[in-house]
Amino acid sequence: MSSTEQQLQDRVQELEALLGVGNDDVSRLLTVLDATPQQCEMVGFMLKRAVAGREAMFTVLFGARPECDKPEMKLIDVQMVKVRAALEKVGITVHTEWGAGGWSLTRADKARLRAMMEGREPPPAAVPLAAPRPSPMPAPGAVEVPAARRGAMPTGVRRSVAFCPPVSGNEPRQAWEFANEEEREAIRERRMAFLEGA
Repeated sequence: MSSTEQQLQDRVQELEALLGVGNDDVSRLLTVLDATPQQCEMVGFMLKRAVAGREAMFTVLFGARPECDKPEMKLIDVQMVKVRAALEKVGITVHTEWGAGGWSLTRADKARLRAMMEGREPPPAAVPLAAPRPSPMPAPGAVEVPAARRGAMPTGVRRSVAFCPPVSGNEPRQAWEFANEEEREAIRERRMAFLEGA
């Protein structure tokens, strides 16, 4: 590698660090956040700016790609939803800057995140998942079906997802709906006749 190429690579790394998308920032954010490298680049960019605009973030993340390989601008919004969730897990809130078309972090949140990245402050424990919601109350007069019987099949009937053709003009039914052996045998014969004729 020539000295010019080395100088260019050094300059690219310097500019990436200034933008907050350098390898050092991303690798340190990956240790703190439950996020992808691209999402960590977005957080790093937000750490370096008062307001991180949608277009600016898109340019930083995807500007080097050829026009045919660039994703839609909507990807930034989708990823920001995931970034918000990852930051909320460590107690940091992303603020939407209406009118500016971007997002921001408060100075206090930036300082806390930098402290976590440097190891001076441990990330908070993960927020516990919410308890499951109780099931809705049954309507007055409704009969509660025991959990053991919900979805249970009548005795002697096997469940099958195979479609059965109509029998004597009736609507189509599932195989498990045919409770007697004569109906099942008639269907088997019709199937075999169809398969032999095909």
